[in-house]
Amino acid sequence: MSASYDPTPYYVPVVTVHPTKIIVHQEQVLGNRKAKQLETHKTNFQDNSHKGKISKKARKKISTALDYMMYLAKPKVIPEGYRGQGLKFKICFVTLDLPSRQVHTDGQIISLVMEPMLNYFRKHYHVTNYIWRAEKQKNGNLHFHVILDKFIDKYELRRAWNKYLQNLGYVTAYKKNQLDWHNNGFTVRKKLLKHWPEQAQREAYLQGMKEDWNNPNTTDIHSTKRIKNLKKYLCKYLTKSRNEKILEEEINNSSTNDLLTISGRLWACSESLSNIKGAKTDYTTEIDQELLKITASQKSELFQSSYYTVWCIYVTNLKYLDCPILTKLWNDYINTAFP
Repeated sequence: MSASYDPTPYYVPVVTVHPTKIIVHQEQVLGNRKAKQLETHKTNFQDNSHKGKISKKARKKISTALDYMMYLAKPKVIPEGYRGQGLKFKICFVTLDLPSRQVHTDGQIISLVMEPMLNYFRKHYHVTNYIWRAEKQKNGNLHFHVILDKFIDKYELRRAWNKYLQNLGYVTAYKKNQLDWHNNGFTVRKKLLKHWPEQAQREAYLQGMKEDWNNPNTTDIHSTKRIKNLKKYLCKYLTKSRNEKILEEEINNSSTNDLLTISGRLWACSESLSNIKGAKTDYTTEIDQELLKITASQKSELFQSSYYTVWCIYVTNLKYLDCPILTKLWNDYINTAFP
């Protein structure tokens, strides 16, 4: 006789530790492999298109990835000879733009420009942990926000990004636009004077002439030294979605066929951050005693619902609260997942 299959699920209490929180919840365990396959097949038929918006699930993933990045990133100092030398930092926040009107699909730009840039970060700066987010500007151009955990030289960053932009001819298009605009010498852009004073425009013109218009200002490294809540600040940039009503109006009023929603991936992260499970184990009486210590301390905030309980606490505090089981659970996980 063939074995019978019982797809009836049952639940067990588990505890999961992340860098800034501990979660206790009931985890569903399916009766056998066939039942697991049935559940997997169900998800294959779901509509997974993002429609230009960051989903609630994606927000949680990005938030968790940021927590791990900030935990794993080592304190660094800006090297001597660079602006801000001596300042300490952990995270580098970069924006990458197009220098001329977008004429390729979002997917082409991601695969032929963004992906080579990520390989450059890995090869030249030994970047292992990163998160990037694609976003549309009001002019319809795609641009990217990238979070890294290494020091990046701003001049090398620009040269590299422009090199990969030229894979699709965007530097050449920028150069032609500038030469056409300034065909009789420096010409001020009056529409931009509110945000770009004439003197600054003139200085940019002289620099552009010096570089033969082959190195457009397409990159920016944001200072985060005055940001009190860096995690919240970065999460806002990586997860914000445009107001649906405003987005619809912009699309309807657009003079081109370029929609302001993105036809491709909205975000991605390094493989090291892509499938984080956290330090997980069965809930035991011993762990319950440690969680009581955490609850009684002033190091945590407690949130409860019908389905889970969350202690918001920095994992670095576990040792000081004398929680050896949770501390060992976390250390074993982090040393295995991020050797």
